[in-house]
Amino acid sequence: MDDIFRVVHWWDVQGLAEYEGELCEATLADLTIKVGSACLTRNALLDNGEWYARESVRLCLHPLAHWLAWNFYRLLYEPLPETQGRALPLEWLMAHDMAYVGDGFLWPPVRIYSDGARMTLRPNIAQVPSLDPVQYTSTVPVILPVQAVEDQILRFLETCDIRLRGQGMKDSPFQVVYGELKEELKDVDVRLWRQSEAMLGFDPDDAPEKFQEAFYSLIGYLGRGNTAELAANGESTFIPAEGIQRRIREAGTERHPQDVGISVGPDPTVPAWVKGMEAARTLRQDLAIHGEISDERLAEIYGVPAYTLQGEVARSEDIRLTAYSAEDSRIVLGAGRRRESRRFAIARLLGDEILREAEPQFRLVTRSKTYRQKFQRAFAAELLCPREEVLDRLSRSDGDEDVIEDVAEQFGVSDWVVRHALENDTRLDPLDKTAA
Repeated sequence: MDDIFRVVHWWDVQGLAEYEGELCEATLADLTIKVGSACLTRNALLDNGEWYARESVRLCLHPLAHWLAWNFYRLLYEPLPETQGRALPLEWLMAHDMAYVGDGFLWPPVRIYSDGARMTLRPNIAQVPSLDPVQYTSTVPVILPVQAVEDQILRFLETCDIRLRGQGMKDSPFQVVYGELKEELKDVDVRLWRQSEAMLGFDPDDAPEKFQEAFYSLIGYLGRGNTAELAANGESTFIPAEGIQRRIREAGTERHPQDVGISVGPDPTVPAWVKGMEAARTLRQDLAIHGEISDERLAEIYGVPAYTLQGEVARSEDIRLTAYSAEDSRIVLGAGRRRESRRFAIARLLGDEILREAEPQFRLVTRSKTYRQKFQRAFAAELLCPREEVLDRLSRSDGDEDVIEDVAEQFGVSDWVVRHALENDTRLDPLDKTAA
């Protein structure tokens, strides 16, 4: 892969340090951020009253390198937060939106975020006219595997470090952070803690001590992947392993696992919703399921009593987590007492079992937007409420509220699932409009 962050030309401008500082003088360059034909730095430059289209932009790269190194883990692992229609938090934007790099430069308004497997670099062009002399014009998002973007960021950081050292500098703010980052990446456990810390929404060393204490107990109980997945769900469920284990044993329902005969592996080149829908369609075909799935059939497939789906068992009020522990052969539902919610939660647990990414000793259903959780949601929606059948039934009506409610009741799902089948009959993620 060609460099995504490409330094087209380093500028040697004598005297700039007097006005902008020596770090700016040392790292002034023309930069492109480009993947294939999608150029995220494409801009229009006003020069002597005329506008000129360019792909590169002239910037001091030390602030960008410092920002990328400091936010390295949050960029790679922290998913979009659940905002329920509200604006994204400023604290999150400062770690994920390149426009906040600062230092007096007009940075490309590129928002970078991850679902743990795939990274999105999305231009965020303002909808109001701009008076800036440099106006960024790219509107095409880029989605790449996390590993590919990680490699590209590290390559860019190395390029900036080499440039600074060539200018006789080795202790700049960026280089200090970069040196610490390189050491952390050599230690698997340290890296996993930084990943979990970032998924909880904290900068390096900002997480309260209680979370680091919980982290070490969770690693042994849940495994590495599950611990990171739990971190993405937020602070409320990132508790010591003993607390989770106790609640599962107290509020859990016994399960007798069934082999459904299929499994799929995560593929960062394919959206999670595509993999999830395909897996659900395969399972329905293998099990000869047509139309809606009864509570009894769903319970049989997953290996739990039918009453588990009907709200007749207590749920753990304080855990707000749906999980299955293979060690205890018990599940706990944090999905509430509504039948539709419990059916969807069980279907998601089944989807998690089909996804080979997860450690087998523990299955987690959370509210986060990681690849694994998006796979689960798409799988559960397609298993319980196949899109083609929904669209077929809705095509015979005008799609009014009563019909949507009737279809939802027939399939045993919430109105929300049916609406997404109706509204998102496109290539967009039906359950997460980031399409990542």
